[in-house]
Amino acid sequence: IILIGHSFGWLSLLYSDLKHVSKLVLWDSSIGWEELLWDVYEDDQWKYIDRWDQYKRYISDTLYEDFCIDPIDNIQQLKSLKLPIIIIAAEEGLQDPALLYAESIHQKAFIIAWADHIFSDDNHKKELFDITMKNL
Repeated sequence: IILIGHSFGWLSLLYSDLKHVSKLVLWDSSIGWEELLWDVYEDDQWKYIDRWDQYKRYISDTLYEDFCIDPIDNIQQLKSLKLPIIIIAAEEGLQDPALLYAESIHQKAFIIAWADHIFSDDNHKKELFDITMKNL
């Protein structure tokens, strides 16, 4: 079983039962603390809301507290995994976190030039697919 996590999706993978997983692929993985602390506020219902764009997305307390407050634990958890991890980042997206993660596990990160966080250009989608398939 190979699992792919995009953006914050890698956290779901990181804290899952991975005993039957043979490889992880991380697509433009978010780092969390600074970017989320900057982009999140509490509303009058004491919910965390991502204000990154025009959409109102609630963020769970667990995601906010675990990922934003103490991200070092996430890097330690990543380092403890005993399976291959492929890291692919968008140059115009979250390249810095990808490089940090790759460095922490002594792996190369693949950077897709000019790609945005959601790989919206068809050529970037193809390159993401090709890199992913080639490294499975």
